[in-house]
Amino acid sequence: MVVIVMGPTGVGKSTFINAYMGEEVTKVSDRMESFLPDSHPTCPGRRLVLIDTPGFDDTYNPQYETLRRISVALASTYDKDLKVGSVLYINSVTQKRMFGSMRLDFEMFSEICGKRACPSVTVATTHWDSAELEAVGTGLSREEEFRTNFWKDIIEAGASLERIQDYQSDPERIIDRILLKAQEKDVHTRALQIQEELVEKEKFLAETEAAKKLRFSLADIMELLKATPVSADLEQYRKKMADVQDQLEALHVPLLEKFKEVFRFKRGSSSKRDEVIPESSERSSLN
Repeated sequence: MVVIVMGPTGVGKSTFINAYMGEEVTKVSDRMESFLPDSHPTCPGRRLVLIDTPGFDDTYNPQYETLRRISVALASTYDKDLKVGSVLYINSVTQKRMFGSMRLDFEMFSEICGKRACPSVTVATTHWDSAELEAVGTGLSREEEFRTNFWKDIIEAGASLERIQDYQSDPERIIDRILLKAQEKDVHTRALQIQEELVEKEKFLAETEAAKKLRFSLADIMELLKATPVSADLEQYRKKMADVQDQLEALHVPLLEKFKEVFRFKRGSSSKRDEVIPESSERSSLN
């Protein structure tokens, strides 16, 4: 069973995985890695794989590259009949507002999962100690805003809400609940939206709903850049423009390319794409 850990940069994804594994196995980075914990009593005899993912707000990783890496990982697990038991989405309760990059990160997560997979989703908040330093009750009020505003739709569609306050006990407790819930929901018949698009419907990555969302967001960013007066740092401005343009071009599927099967994410074609699940090691880079 696969558990994908997603969320913006710096919210505690790696800390959660390290705490659950009982040792430091990952650090904050722009890489994707998978981890094989010891067998879990909640699902004896079944393989548990944790996959750590970079955020879509990562400074060093273009959003398209992040989407590509996550898509390769999810398509590969689907080919290996390792269904995603849950997607754990983590965000910091210290966030006062959902700014552009953080909003995009959540929107991409939503399009990757799709509404039908929401019962397999768990959303969790971190950094409660920092929030309470601002004022007593800050964490509770921010959590309520997440629950009734930003995360309202996915929670109503079946997603679970959790708190990560104690890294000594909460990671194991949350994984326990995820695995129990996965068994109740019979996840062997469930797939994330992007898995169905890439493998079952044999779409190009650029044709998926997640890619469409990213393309619209990048187009908006490009328009904002064009309307922004050029600052003294002309080189940085040109670099940003070029980066957005490159990503928009990568998200475009030329008509002739649609007839080239070599680029399809087809069942049984894992030799044509990166491997994601390690056969025996406890840790594997997914780049």
